[in-house]
Amino acid sequence: MTAAVELAAARPVLRGDLLLGPAVRDGAGWTHTIKDPRTCWYFQVGPREFFIISRLDGRRSLGDIGREYAARFGRQLAEGHWQQILGLLAARHLLTGTDDEASIARMAEAGRRQRRGTPTLLHRRFSLADPDRLFSRLEPWLRPLFSRWFVLPALTAALVAEIAMAISVRALYQQVRADWHYPPAWIGYVTVMWLGLALHEIAHGVTSKHFSGASSEIGILWRFPFLAPYCKADDVLLFPNRWHRVYTAFAGVFTNLLLVLPFCLVWLLTPAASQAHVLTAPLVLFGSAG
Repeated sequence: MTAAVELAAARPVLRGDLLLGPAVRDGAGWTHTIKDPRTCWYFQVGPREFFIISRLDGRRSLGDIGREYAARFGRQLAEGHWQQILGLLAARHLLTGTDDEASIARMAEAGRRQRRGTPTLLHRRFSLADPDRLFSRLEPWLRPLFSRWFVLPALTAALVAEIAMAISVRALYQQVRADWHYPPAWIGYVTVMWLGLALHEIAHGVTSKHFSGASSEIGILWRFPFLAPYCKADDVLLFPNRWHRVYTAFAGVFTNLLLVLPFCLVWLLTPAASQAHVLTAPLVLFGSAG
């Protein structure tokens, strides 16, 4: 009885530097993401667990939280439930007073290994730079591109170009099919496609930084038989504003649309027999489809 009373009176405190994300749909249910910035670990919990965790502020006792929980979910939390959730939080050093620098360093290293996965001959990640520092430098220079005065006209132009390409898809296909033996066209396509992938990933990272998110990793991904750039911008799950999550997800596609736009104009405005017309056909066709 005394132990139960002491537990109800306890006021554990969640670490103040943790980042708590909003509810995000995950299949048929909802999840919240919690980020530990010291280890870069992301923990996903359900709404019931988040209800408890988000109230560990030192002002409410566990008894107070238990009564709020019962009123919200119609269920009392037993002593075993409290011990389980507090034990998990303490084991991950998410509560004030559970710091252990050696354990935190091990968790940070384990997080880096998990993000990169187990390297094999067919799959490997090569981290190239500190993305947060890179995007912190790029974002102020690119901030005007987030203005509606740029985004709306640019998006309108890209959509008009895509509609024009959809109308001309038969001619595009015939052009590509007729010149598929022409090496410069395919060399140009592969080069621009790879550049587009790099800009696609950078756009996710810069947009995440614009909305105060961090990127944990940027580099090259080898997944047989493809070699492609990648950027991990997992902080998108922490944005409270749903539209900021949408913008960050759409940023890569938007960048690719803008990249295809000048090639669309060249293809539309050059004579059918010209080299520029031939070279831009696969870029426009596959770039738009991509």
